[in-house]
Amino acid sequence: MVGQLVIGDYGGAGEVIVTNGASLQAGFTPGGGEWTGVGFPNGSGTLIVAPGSSFSCGSHLWVGNGAGAQGIVIDNGGAISIPAGL
Repeated sequence: MVGQLVIGDYGGAGEVIVTNGASLQAGFTPGGGEWTGVGFPNGSGTLIVAPGSSFSCGSHLWVGNGAGAQGIVIDNGGAISIPAGL
């Protein structure tokens, strides 16, 4: 479990691959959830969740949010959990 996760921050590029049955929980902190960003706020980022693996996030998930931002989320047979209504 990690606190705030940002993939591709401020003009950078990043990739996170959750594989081999791993489970990644991001955006969870004591006392309340925080957001997770893929390609936020103006970088490029990719999140890939492989078969048998899972990803869940805290309060919300930003994908490609910001001027020039590019975000990609690929569910390649894994499980992705984002809070309902957010």
